[in-house]
Amino acid sequence: MLFVDPRFGVFVAMPLSILAFFGPWLAWRGKGPVPFRESAVAIALSLALIVFFATVQYTRLQWVTGIRYLAPLFPFLFLAAVPGLLRLPKILGFLLITLSVVINWSIAMVRGQGSVFDNVKRAMLEGFQLPWLTVLSKMSAYLPSLSTAPSALPWFALLAVMVAFVWRVRQPWQRVSGEPE
Repeated sequence: MLFVDPRFGVFVAMPLSILAFFGPWLAWRGKGPVPFRESAVAIALSLALIVFFATVQYTRLQWVTGIRYLAPLFPFLFLAAVPGLLRLPKILGFLLITLSVVINWSIAMVRGQGSVFDNVKRAMLEGFQLPWLTVLSKMSAYLPSLSTAPSALPWFALLAVMVAFVWRVRQPWQRVSGEPE
């Protein structure tokens, strides 16, 4: 279940992690940027965490929480996947990275209780979403003005303006006249 379950499996929610099994092999042959010892430790820690969570059955009891129990694996699996990712043809690497970003952004936006594929489908068909806006729209029985789901685009636009402000204003505490305070 922890590897391929459509609700929270590592290979389903993080397709890039499939390449992690090639990392130690490439490092052993001397063809990877990550040394063999580090690759082997990353895979060993990942397998130890998977075995632990497979035995405690948390995911069977609380499958709704999804992949949060496996979150400590992500840095280790990514470190082990880097050599395999670098050896792929660029187009396959970009496709795999794009697929991983789409899946994880959809999971973060929708936060549905279905499978990963349901989350991606909802994000693609219903557009950008923010979990707190979804909760507000579900409260329409108490707030009739929220009978339709509010759009997340104005919030993304506001965030874009704030990010642009942070990156474009060089010295935010300096007065407009140019004199320091």
